[in-house]
Amino acid sequence: MDKHNFDVAIVGAGTAGTAAAIKLRQNNLKVCLMDVRDFSKRRIGESLPGAALRLLNSLGISGLDELMDDESFQACMGNISSWGSEHWQYSDAMRNPEGGGWHILRNEFDLSLLKKAQTMGAVFLPTKLGKIESLKTGHRLFIKSPLTGQAEQIKAHWLIDATGRSRSLAKHFGVKQLQSHSQFAAIAWIKTPESDQDQQTKIKTVPNGWWYTALLPDRTRVIVFHGLPKDIAFKVKNPNQFFLSFNAAQLIPYETDTDLLLEKIIARDASASRLEQPIGKNWLSIGDACLAFDPISSQGMFFAMYSGIIGAETIKNAMEQNGHGQNQYSEKIKKVYRHNQSQRQYFYQMENRFLNKPYWQQYHSSLPTTA
Repeated sequence: MDKHNFDVAIVGAGTAGTAAAIKLRQNNLKVCLMDVRDFSKRRIGESLPGAALRLLNSLGISGLDELMDDESFQACMGNISSWGSEHWQYSDAMRNPEGGGWHILRNEFDLSLLKKAQTMGAVFLPTKLGKIESLKTGHRLFIKSPLTGQAEQIKAHWLIDATGRSRSLAKHFGVKQLQSHSQFAAIAWIKTPESDQDQQTKIKTVPNGWWYTALLPDRTRVIVFHGLPKDIAFKVKNPNQFFLSFNAAQLIPYETDTDLLLEKIIARDASASRLEQPIGKNWLSIGDACLAFDPISSQGMFFAMYSGIIGAETIKNAMEQNGHGQNQYSEKIKKVYRHNQSQRQYFYQMENRFLNKPYWQQYHSSLPTTA
């Protein structure tokens, strides 16, 4: 394979980018992925719904046990939520025809998909993308060689933006980002006692936002608080207050504190947002770069794979049919967005106890359906 010429260059080797690479290689297209992430570092996005198995199958993967070590995933036994009421509501995985899905180590999942893509012939370049020049027949990309550090050029007929919420390629092409509301997340990973065997996802609303927690396969627990930016900044800067608030919410039966922290609490954008246009001339976006979900949907991982797959299929069809079929990709993304907005509106408007609080006021007064 010519190391400087590709049918498709994918910027970002997370779930969406690697899924796209696998699907493109299934269609014998020359593919490279670019990313400088540290795959040993913990990442948020540990919930994989049972329906994701169908997407894995379309990538030639029979199940998670084929892709990952047993220690990197475990079954989710259901969901428990206190949303709109002080009472806990149970959703048993046994009642879902596709099961309760899994809790995974996200970094291990992404790395396993990357290795699968490489096994199939995709080229991985652990480097950042520099300048981009658009050509009549594609794009010229300027990078630093991961081996020598010297400047190199590669050409690709198509580009895929899989850079997550940073949307690096979309910004280069001048595409607008549309955001529905203001929400950030404070994220902590902690050590757990042997007594913690709860494999259910738990969610609880409080006056200034909502909590989420799940036990992970490596015997750690992720704890996330969703709220307004100023509240998130306070909790990140004051870890003691983060744990005092979490303990007060009583999601788990033991006390937590800063001694259990595995690393510093971090803040991440958790708003619902999308690109005004997910596809353009010889480029398209997938995953969070295309459409970032509100975490309440628990559909981020599913959409990452789904959009990677249909994005790859769109490119294959466009190359075979001289650019036809691009409007269909845009319509599919808009359809997913409209459905997600409807579901998000339904869930947030179920919580009526805190309508005098700024966090909840934004949802009840301005939940958009078309933005």
